[in-house]
Amino acid sequence: MKASNKLLFWIFFSVSFSIAPIGFSLWKLYSEKNPLTLIESLKKILIHGELILVCIPLLSAAIGELFQNTYRRNHFHSFLGAISIMLLYFSTATFVDISSSLALGVSKDQDFVFWSSLSIFTSTFLVGLAVIVSTKENKLSFGRIYE
Repeated sequence: MKASNKLLFWIFFSVSFSIAPIGFSLWKLYSEKNPLTLIESLKKILIHGELILVCIPLLSAAIGELFQNTYRRNHFHSFLGAISIMLLYFSTATFVDISSSLALGVSKDQDFVFWSSLSIFTSTFLVGLAVIVSTKENKLSFGRIYE
């Protein structure tokens, strides 16, 4: 599969399907008769950290893709792997902090949660994009990798 097709499949199936519930929530909230702007509506939806939660499987898939491509290891893939793992741990820790605060009734700054969510998602998207573009498709058969 060509890199461009692989990229389109990843964006369509992985990314867009992952954020579809958030998009539909935004559409429902924004289309109702409310005085909120689009950004305010998005803030209302993202204050629980759901967008961060979406990043965790996307990062896990990127890490898996890098481990699957062991024959092509180079410094760039090592760097992407390290960034993916650090971002995965940071995403998890941030989501745990937000959800624990909400469960305990402690108020979190909504701007902090909103911008953290967008920053983590943007970073996840860029790392995933780099992984998808820089790795080749492998055919797995009985645990062996063929080109």
